[in-house]
Amino acid sequence: MSISASQLVLYAATTGDLEKARGIAAALQLPSTSVQADFYNAWNQVTSGDYLVIAVGGAALDSLYYNQCGWSNPAGEAGGSTPFAIATAPRDTLPGANYFVNGAGATASDTLYISAAYAYYALYGEYPTEFPSPPSPEDPSAICESSFNSDVSCPCSTNSCNSTATFVDVCGSESSFLNNSDVICWAEQASKQAQIPIALLLAQWLYEGAWDCNSIAVNCNNPGNANSGLFDRCSTSYTTSSCTISGDSGYAGTNTGLGGALMNADIYNAGYCLVASAYQNSTLTSGGEELKSYAESGGWTLMSNNMYNALYQLGNYNPVWASSYYVANSPYLDGASPTSNVPGSGLVYLIGVHNLAQYDYIYS
Repeated sequence: MSISASQLVLYAATTGDLEKARGIAAALQLPSTSVQADFYNAWNQVTSGDYLVIAVGGAALDSLYYNQCGWSNPAGEAGGSTPFAIATAPRDTLPGANYFVNGAGATASDTLYISAAYAYYALYGEYPTEFPSPPSPEDPSAICESSFNSDVSCPCSTNSCNSTATFVDVCGSESSFLNNSDVICWAEQASKQAQIPIALLLAQWLYEGAWDCNSIAVNCNNPGNANSGLFDRCSTSYTTSSCTISGDSGYAGTNTGLGGALMNADIYNAGYCLVASAYQNSTLTSGGEELKSYAESGGWTLMSNNMYNALYQLGNYNPVWASSYYVANSPYLDGASPTSNVPGSGLVYLIGVHNLAQYDYIYS
C-alpha cells in the first residue's frame, strides 16, 4: 500500500537542490511540509520512522549518511557518522526508523529524475511515464563543501532578484549568460508567473539572442523577442509597450531585465497559454514524441514527456511566436547537430548542449 503525501519528505541541503525539491513537490501537489531544508528537522524525521525521507542531491545524501560538516543534531553526535542507513528504493512503504532513501544523482538532472521518480513511486507504487527508468543514485561522500547548508533559505520572492539590472548587463556569451544568477532568477519568476518550465524559457531566450549584446532582444529587455501590441487569445489580455532600436520598430520593450522576463510571462498567459497546458500533459503527443526521438538521437539527457509536448506546442503555435518555428535546422543555430525541421527541435538542441534539463520544472 502506497504512503500518503503527508508521510513523504524531500530533504535538500543546497539552494539548487531545494529548488528541485520544490519543483517535484509542486508537480506532485504535495503539501509545503513535504519539503525540508533544515538538517536538524530532517534528522528527527528520519529517526522517527514515520516518514519516507528522500535525500534530494549529494549534499543531503552526504549529510544524512556522514554529517561530514558536523552540523548540530538532536542526538548531539559529532560529525563524521550518523545512525542512519540507506533504504532500498524505489519503495511505496515506510522504510522504518533510521532509514532514508537516496535520491542523489551524478548530475543535477539525474538528481531531479531520481528524486521525482522515487517520490512518484512512493505515492502510486509505480514509476511515472516520464521517468520509467531513472539512473542509479550516486554513493555518499564524506566531503564537506562550502555550498552545503544545514538550513537552506528559500529564495522564493521576486525581491530576491536584481530588479534594476538589464539584459545589457548580463549579455556576452551563451555560457556566461546561463551562469549569471540574475538570468536564472528572472527565468524563475517568469516560470512561476506563466506556469511553464524554466528550461523552456532559458532555451527560448538563447534562441532569440537574449545573450547577444548586439541583439534587439538585449537592448529592448525583450528576451523572447516578441512583437509589441495586444495579446488576447487566452482568458486574459496584455498589451506590450514598443521599443525602437537601430531603426527597427514593432518590437516590445521594457526598462529592466526582470521587467522583460515578466513581460515574457504575461505574453504567454495572454497569447500562448496552450504551452502551459501542454506541459500539464504527461502523455506524449505526436509532436512531443518527435522531439523526444530527436533528443535521443543527440544523446542528451532526456526530459519529461511534458517538456517535449510544451516545446513542440511553442514551436508549432498558430499564430507562431517565431517564424523559424524554433527548428534546429536554422541559420540561428548554425552548426547544430543533429539537424531537424521538427518545430521546437532547436530548443531541444539548446537544452541538450547546455545541460538545461535540470530546469525541467516550474518554479514555485
